[in-house]
Amino acid sequence: MGDNKISLKILVVEDNLINQKITKSFLVRMNHTVTIVNNGKEAVDIFEKEYFDCILMDIQMPVMDGIQATKSIREKEKIKKTNIPIVAVSANLMVEEETKIIDAGMNDFIPKPINEAQLKNVLSNVINHKYSK
Repeated sequence: MGDNKISLKILVVEDNLINQKITKSFLVRMNHTVTIVNNGKEAVDIFEKEYFDCILMDIQMPVMDGIQATKSIREKEKIKKTNIPIVAVSANLMVEEETKIIDAGMNDFIPKPINEAQLKNVLSNVINHKYSK
């Protein structure tokens, strides 16, 4: 089927349990390692301690939303000299929200509910370093 055999370490930032399970099942089936956190604050905290190849970031979450978390991660990356691909995940992306995700430093977008083919496509871009500076 031409699946890429590269395994990524992916951080999924999602507050909805069903969405967590669906996303994790797709990623595991694609042979990726998955860590799940429930909000942007947890994402920023774990980002400081662990390395990830990619972050799938829900936009609307309690505690700290995906936009705030991405901005915080991008600030920390200036010190770490890293540039992790961050993919926005949202059910209803309006034009103004699209501007916010780009301004926050996100690299791509996947609509909810997550579709396995779209997820594979975005991750192949990560593997192929589309987002490298």
